[in-house]
Order: sequence, then C-alpha cells, then structure tokens
Amino acid sequence: MLENWKPHVICASAMPFTSLLIAYKLSSRYSIPWVADLRDLWVDNHNYKYSGWRRILEEKVEQRILSSAAGLITVSEPLADVLKKKYERPVSIVLNGFDHNDYPSDAEMTSPGRTLNMVYTGIIYEGKQDIAPLFQSLANMGFRDSFRVKLYGRYLQHARRLVAQYDIQSIVEVNEPIPYKEALRAQRQADILLLLLWNDPREKGVYTGKLFEYIGAGRPILAIGPSDNVAADMILERNLGMVFQDPADISEQLQKWIVQKQVSGAIPPLPLDAGTGLSREEQTRHLERVLVEIVRAKMPTN
Repeated sequence: MLENWKPHVICASAMPFTSLLIAYKLSSRYSIPWVADLRDLWVDNHNYKYSGWRRILEEKVEQRILSSAAGLITVSEPLADVLKKKYERPVSIVLNGFDHNDYPSDAEMTSPGRTLNMVYTGIIYEGKQDIAPLFQSLANMGFRDSFRVKLYGRYLQHARRLVAQYDIQSIVEVNEPIPYKEALRAQRQADILLLLLWNDPREKGVYTGKLFEYIGAGRPILAIGPSDNVAADMILERNLGMVFQDPADISEQLQKWIVQKQVSGAIPPLPLDAGTGLSREEQTRHLERVLVEIVRAKMPTN
C-alpha cells in the first residue's frame, strides 16, 4: 500500500508491542513519522513478568524503537511521567473511553422493586483485586432481603469460595460470562455497579477499561480498593460514586443506598455531565489533534 500512497503519520497502538516494531520498520523504510500509543507500558508495565537476559534484551529493543518515534501517547499522567523520564519525545495523554451506541437503548436505567441490586461484569484477578471487603460487610449487615449482588464473568472461582466462606449465598450470585451486549444491559439495569481497583502500588497510573464502560452505563459506582490511584481520583472528582476499602465504610454506604431505594424506589443515575469528554468519539478527536501537532512539527519550514 505504501508503494502507492504515503500517509502523513503512522500511529501504532500497543499491546501487542509487535505493532510498534512494524511501525518502526515502516517509518524507517518509507521516511514517515510514527507515533507510539502505549495503552500499557512496555518493560515498565506493572505486569511485566520477565527477568534476566529477556528483560535486558527487551529494554534495549524498547529504547531503540521508542527513541525513533515522533511522539508517544499513553493513558495517564503517572504513565506519561515514566515515558518523559526515559525519552526526549513529546508525550500526550489519550484516555480510554466508551461508545454511547454500544448500550441497549431499551434498557431501563434502574431495577424494579425495593431490592438494591449491585452488578459486576468481568474477570476478578485474585491477588490483584480484592472483593473480600464487600463480602465481609455483607456478612455483618442486616437487610439481607433488601440486597442482591450479581457477578458475571470468567475466573470467579475465588469469589465463589469467599461467598461460601462468608455464608452469603442467599444474596450473592456468581454467574458464568454473558455476551457483551447483555453485560451492558445488566449494567444499565443495576442500581449500583461494583468496580474492583488494583491493589498493587505500581498500578496507580492504570485506568481499568471497565471504569469507562461503567461510566457509559450511567449508574453509580462502588469501587473497592485503595484510593491513591487515577481511577479512584476520576470516580471522586466526577461524582461517579464512592471508593472504600474498609468493610465498615462499605456497610455504612450500602445501608444509605438501601434506605434510598426503599424510600424513593430508585437510585438516581449519574449526572448528565459525568462522562463529558470520555466518549471514544471525544477521545479520538483529541488523538487527532495530537497527531496533527506531531505532523506539523515534522513538516519542513521555509
């Protein structure tokens, strides 16, 4: 294709990191500036699992590849700071996002009745995310007829064991995965959406894609985990919900929501402006502006 048509810029998104290698090769061969979009960092990734010769080799490959880029893009300030310290390249932030068109338009944004319904969709990474504080709070609470938790996803064996351990089978359902559209429908019809934050301090700059999906669903979020990370900051700054780690705090908030549901019959949706700037369309327009600036900077001046 490039033999007959020459773009202004090549943008390669990782993971996988092979996409960056391809862009590097194309850039070198055809003299086209390229941009590395790192949704996750490479060797500095919190989940990087290699050591010894593999890490040494990959650090050299990363240095060579990313040093050739006209610009770097990542998802948060902490990750951008890592890249700025390693490379003398402009670094921009483009967030993940949600697509309004993904959500079923006929899904009511609440659940009927007086029971407070909480939903979680996705994987639970044992050792990295901790659902135990929620289960402990449920075990210590009354209101058992007024509360239900529904989990949908893969690798939920640990959650099943904890449900039995805390004897909360009557209020917590652990279900198999459901299709994406059904998961979005379940999110919109929930009263509260459960989000499990990463426990590793190295992950302070990581937004889980689930957060943006939940924001698109428009329902309040209960986040379980540490509050010193970018995901918790976004939840609190945008009034998307609450962030707790202590079971007593979780119980207190759940009781408030239970009373609210019983009195008014509904938990209000997120504010209309809660997701402003976070749709995929808006973030793609921001990416476009970043690429235009990089191209202009590379253009020869008269």
